[in-house]
Amino acid sequence: MASLGPNNPATASGWVNSTFVFASDDSRATDFIAFGTIGGVLSVTNFSFSVPAGSTLNGILMEYERSATGTGAIEDYEIKLTGVTGASANKAVAGTWTPADAYVSRGGSSDLWSTTPTVSEINSTTFGVLITAQETTMTNDATARIDHVRITVYFTPATRSIAPGIIGARPY
Repeated sequence: MASLGPNNPATASGWVNSTFVFASDDSRATDFIAFGTIGGVLSVTNFSFSVPAGSTLNGILMEYERSATGTGAIEDYEIKLTGVTGASANKAVAGTWTPADAYVSRGGSSDLWSTTPTVSEINSTTFGVLITAQETTMTNDATARIDHVRITVYFTPATRSIAPGIIGARPY
């Protein structure tokens, strides 16, 4: 099995300073979330993959560096792929985001998120991830923060067949 990545995105929208997710540099995309509500959708796409044509896709690993501020509790609400064939599984996991930046992983080398992506979809500028957070205390506001998003794609390259022939034969 081969892999490409982790690749950084080139397009992001939906949160304040969304484009800050392009690199791990302590500049963060943010979403202020009122107590007990669901935040906006952060769309992160255009990972510049170049999976070879004819390859079999095996898995997609998305990692994001996240943190939260405020007195409320921020948790994942929805984390889904975008730009692929099939409805993506929601990879949100229960657990409060910490005040310090930390990478968390979703998916893996043999996880296609319940989708059936094609190589052309993975290589497209529209391929990526949608991230939505929620405030769960029901009493306090908080801000979700994401410093970096990166994706690794795992695949099996297409096999090349060689036609049988006569070695050393000369054309006439």
